[in-house]
Amino acid sequence: MVKTSTTVTYLLGIRWGVGGAIAQKFAQEGFYVVLTTRKKANASALQQAIKDQGGESDIVELDPVSENSISKAFSQIRDEAGEPEVLVYNAGYIEGRDLPPEKELLEHIPLEMFETAQHVSSRGPFLVAKGKSYHL
Repeated sequence: MVKTSTTVTYLLGIRWGVGGAIAQKFAQEGFYVVLTTRKKANASALQQAIKDQGGESDIVELDPVSENSISKAFSQIRDEAGEPEVLVYNAGYIEGRDLPPEKELLEHIPLEMFETAQHVSSRGPFLVAKGKSYHL
């Protein structure tokens, strides 16, 4: 990652689907896109697609439910790419989406799966906003 004079966008929880489309659109509009995901391999194909389309991006590992991970990732991104003009929180929790319909009923969902989904959906955006606000 190289500091850039181009406008920087942080995209959290990006792989394909809606998040991938958002990342590609920002890159097409000339933004330097920082893709964050728990594992770099999750976004490597998207990074290549952005490059193939003439855009610039980098991948930084970030766990959206870990305050330490968010702080470390934001510090790395700021040092290497600069402050973002845009921050998109697109993280979601996908475990259980491939369960057979009869196992998707509430009675079959373990508490741990629910808690993880809540952490990603509620705690994650709070921690990201808190981490970003230190530098406003």
